[in-house]
Amino acid sequence: MEIEARARRTMPQRLRTYAHRIQALYDGQLLTVLLNLHGGPHGIQKMRIEKEIPDPELSSFQYIVFGLSGCAAADYLGKPEPLAWALAAVMRSGPMSRAEHKLACLRRIAVARLDRDRKLLLKNFVEEYLALTPEQAEEYKLLSARKQKREVRDMWMTWSEKIEEKGRKEGIRLGQEKGHAQGKLEGMRKLLLHQLAQRFGPLPEAVRRQVEAITSTRRLTSLAGKVLTARSLGDLGFC
Repeated sequence: MEIEARARRTMPQRLRTYAHRIQALYDGQLLTVLLNLHGGPHGIQKMRIEKEIPDPELSSFQYIVFGLSGCAAADYLGKPEPLAWALAAVMRSGPMSRAEHKLACLRRIAVARLDRDRKLLLKNFVEEYLALTPEQAEEYKLLSARKQKREVRDMWMTWSEKIEEKGRKEGIRLGQEKGHAQGKLEGMRKLLLHQLAQRFGPLPEAVRRQVEAITSTRRLTSLAGKVLTARSLGDLGFC
């Protein structure tokens, strides 16, 4: 494996010399890969060079070249291999701004199922090759904050939907005795009280009474979503 900042015409001859020396020492099959950060053929190409030597084993040399700068970053960010997400840092960003490009690479690496050291290696590659100007860094901060808020909001929505679904099922169970609507409300109250107790510990009787007095499923759903981020019962409006 040879990594070059830029493609050079003399590189194939160097690679052939390396390959012949390695084969002479270790005697085995050899795959030579050239990684060009800039220039050269786009994408992955199989290359072959010939030389007028009678011995066919020495007259030709094959290797693989991977030209990164001509590839579309979005294509490689969509692949399942974490290494592709780091290499995407030196590829064409397309419609993404440089800040969006960097954020996309780092976010993919962050969720990779890799140990901490390997993630750090990939992250450092992105940091090195996708450096930002002060203006781009400001855009990156805004994008990061916006993404984080959206994720938290999505988490709240998912949590609220789960609470509502559990409440609906609980309501079906209780509905035979008290009616569907009343049963659903009671189920959602019970679930909210359970989550509050898990988040803040034993609940004061006053808080229990306040929850039991809520008659709006929308209000219960909203409170259930806010439990995840509330720092105290007071933040939720309970005294």
